[in-house]
Amino acid sequence: MSASLLLASAAALRVASLDLCADAYALRFARAGQLVSVSHLGRDPQENVLAARAAALPGNGGRIIDVAALKPDIVLTSRPIGTGAARLAERLGIRIVTLPYAASPAEVRATVGRVGDLFGTVPRARQWQNRFDRLAVRRKAAERRALFVGPGGTDPGTLASGWLSLAGLVPLELETGRGTVEAIVTARPDLILESRYRESEWHRGGRWRRHPLVTRLDIPRIHVDGRPFICGGPAMLDVIERLERQPRT
Repeated sequence: MSASLLLASAAALRVASLDLCADAYALRFARAGQLVSVSHLGRDPQENVLAARAAALPGNGGRIIDVAALKPDIVLTSRPIGTGAARLAERLGIRIVTLPYAASPAEVRATVGRVGDLFGTVPRARQWQNRFDRLAVRRKAAERRALFVGPGGTDPGTLASGWLSLAGLVPLELETGRGTVEAIVTARPDLILESRYRESEWHRGGRWRRHPLVTRLDIPRIHVDGRPFICGGPAMLDVIERLERQPRT
């Protein structure tokens, strides 16, 4: 098939995304009109930095049956589809594309290329990959120990830690695992990264962050948008580029 026919075929695709992590790729790399639905979390601005792009799209509950009436050609997901759902999709003529779990930023880069091929937006995907490659070349030697404080504790996870290392940050591992006030004070990180994910709600990270012993520490604090950390996908590149531009203290 010629390149022009391939592009025309991709442009006519109808794609439904079934979960937040798949939404992160679909909303960034799909062409206008290709997406027919995203997950209900993908439409929630508290969860997704690209929620505005999904405002006019129907939300779904993450099931094939939720999007069947929209007649998608492809269902995009980052989670395994059960046997029953797979059979239903086959019966309806829906192709299931499962994005692999990324254990490193390099694997996110590879998935971006795959999604660009899927949607026929290879130049857009390559532009993102070029930004990533430039960041990797500029990668700072790890020099600052950073304590990440989020709603789940002080462990940003393996994938997020890989992203932070691209900005020259070494996520601090507390001996207690998820962290306590005493461990934070004793560790003396070089800086504290405070996730603003649902910061108005009570959570463990908020409790530690506001403790008097922690607030008295003479340690630089940087607020980060915590939403991209949920999946660690392509939106993390924006976060890390901003962190890289932060002045060193």
